[in-house]
Amino acid sequence: MDLQTIMTGISVLIALWALFEAREARKAADLNLEKDEIRRRKVEIIYSLLGSRYVLSSHYFPSSSEVKAFNTSMALFTVFFASHPEVVRAYDTFLTAKSDENLTRMLKVAASSLGLDLLDSTVSRVVTVNARGPVAFQLTPASMSQTEATLK
Repeated sequence: MDLQTIMTGISVLIALWALFEAREARKAADLNLEKDEIRRRKVEIIYSLLGSRYVLSSHYFPSSSEVKAFNTSMALFTVFFASHPEVVRAYDTFLTAKSDENLTRMLKVAASSLGLDLLDSTVSRVVTVNARGPVAFQLTPASMSQTEATLK
């Protein structure tokens, strides 16, 4: 074998090794990106449930969109936290007795699994809407003419 053939063979091996290393680096970067995205989604789910927990209040009559948002977040919660046994136990406790306290406890356990500290003071500062009852609108002839005048 001549020197040029040996050098070509070594160059091809180096190029293949570089290609393999680049591929492995890309896979590692993709994996880290996926982990970051999953963590971000988990945090969003916790905040969504924390912000919509008022739908559990017996004095609140949630709209269908509020119920859908809460139920969607709960469904996502079960998917994204299924691999955390402590969170699953807290979720089961919540299902057994649906209350704001059990939901808050479940969210604290989930936040802790992500390295977040969801303090009682933080939870108590979350603003939720005031309870409301069913609203019935009734237009009287006097109010209709006043409304019509306002629109013109």
